[in-house]
Amino acid sequence: MCSIYEDLIPKKVLFSLKEIEQMGIIKTSMSKKLILQRKLEIVKIGNKNHISRIELIRYLDENTISLNSIEFSQNKNIA
Repeated sequence: MCSIYEDLIPKKVLFSLKEIEQMGIIKTSMSKKLILQRKLEIVKIGNKNHISRIELIRYLDENTISLNSIEFSQNKNIA
């Protein structure tokens, strides 16, 4: 699944929370909550929070539910 995100996310090192929201990935308010919960690792430059491309892909990959697992749970509930 990671290779899909590799192709979709621009090839930059760091993204501001505003840039991530503009790409339509995570809204800024949700990003801030995830940072406070320590689910997203940040790089702080001055008073601005930035998220690395690698960290963004890691988070998306870990929180993506695959179609196979959905089909498995549906089949399990039918049986």
